Amino acid sequence: MDVLDAIVVDAHSIDERAKARGYLRTCQTFEVAFMLYLMRDVLEITNELNKSLLKKEHDIANAILFLEIAKTMLQKLRDNGWESLIDKVSAFCIKYDILVPNFDEPYVDSGRSRCKPADCNVLHHYRVKVFYKIVDWHLQELKYI
Repeated sequence: MDVLDAIVVDAHSIDERAKARGYLRTCQTFEVAFMLYLMRDVLEITNELNKSLLKKEHDIANAILFLEIAKTMLQKLRDNGWESLIDKVSAFCIKYDILVPNFDEPYVDSGRSRCKPADCNVLHHYRVKVFYKIVDWHLQELKYI
């Protein structure tokens, strides 16, 4: 954020300044904060497994243990982690004056025409189409290790 702020102030051209402002606006959205917090949680869970798989001594018993722990923790995140994640993201957004969406409103994809009706609300989009989808994808990948 600091780098983008500096580019906005010190850019040599209007084009560079406009791009930096656009990137800065994009970074200051609920969606980006949500994705960063979600991925931090998922990667934090899989980090120990990753480290054990990278060890040269290949201790298979420990790797299997870390695999089972990661799957269990990801399942707990899926089953019980939604409220905690939303609380963390919302607190972050409030602290940095980022607009928190109304979860009951229709979700409008920024890449879609606003004339087309939304097929789901904001809550459904973030919970089902993003949160569950990402956690389920990681769980599915760990099935085949």
